Amino acid sequence: MSACKNKKCTSLVGVEKGRLAVLCSVVPNLAATLLLALARRRLSKRKEGPPPLLLAVFGPAGCGKSSVAAALAKRLGLPMIEADDHHDDAARKKMADGFALNDDDRAPWLIRVRDAVASASAKAGGAVLACSALKSKYRRVLASSELTSDMAFVYLKTSADTLRARVEERQKVTGHFFPPQLVTSQLETLEIDDNVAAYNTERGAGGAKALVEHIVADVLALQSASSWSAPAFYAKVNHAVRMA
Repeated sequence: MSACKNKKCTSLVGVEKGRLAVLCSVVPNLAATLLLALARRRLSKRKEGPPPLLLAVFGPAGCGKSSVAAALAKRLGLPMIEADDHHDDAARKKMADGFALNDDDRAPWLIRVRDAVASASAKAGGAVLACSALKSKYRRVLASSELTSDMAFVYLKTSADTLRARVEERQKVTGHFFPPQLVTSQLETLEIDDNVAAYNTERGAGGAKALVEHIVADVLALQSASSWSAPAFYAKVNHAVRMA
C-alpha cells in the first residue's frame, strides 16, 4: 500500500503516522474526518468551563456608566473598556457641534468597541464595558462575536433631569465633547427590552458605591451557584425590581 499523501495527516497529534497512512489509503477522507472530530472535541472542552464574565454598563450620557463600570472592573478584577475612547475624530466633532450620531455613524464604532472587548476578554477571562448602547440592535452588535456572545447588559436607569444636570456639570469641569442638549436625543433613541438588567441609580442610599456592591452581589450569587449567564442575570435582577 502506498503512503497517504494527505498533508492534513501531519497535523494530527498523538496518532502514529505509519498506521494513519495505511488507514487513509483504505478509508477515503479519513484524515479530514479525524480532524473534524478533533476540532469538535477541543471546542466541547472549551464550552465545559464557565463562560467569561462580560458586563456592559449602558445608558444615556450622565447615567454614570463610566464610573460604575470602572468600579465594577476594579471590584471584579477585570479590565474596563471605555466605548467613548473608540469614537473617531469625525464623530467627536459631530457631537461637539451639537448633532446626534445616527446609525451609520455608530456602526463602525460599535464594531471597534466589540472587538476591543473581545480582545480584552480573551486575555483576562472577562471584561467590563461602559457604552451608551442605546438601541437593542446596538447591543446585539456588541454581543455578535464568538468572544462576546455571553455579554450581559446592565442598564442604569436615571431621570432626564438628573442626566442633564450631570452632563452640564461634566462639561464645565472636564470640557467633555458631549453637550447637554443631546441628552434629549439620547432619551428618544433609548430602547429597553427584556434582555437587560435594570438598576435605578436614584433609588436607595449609598450612591454609586452601594449600587456597585448591589450589582457585584447579584453577579457573585449566580457565579457561586454555577448558574451565571446573561438570561439568568436578567431574570434575577428584573424579578427583584418587580417585587420591590
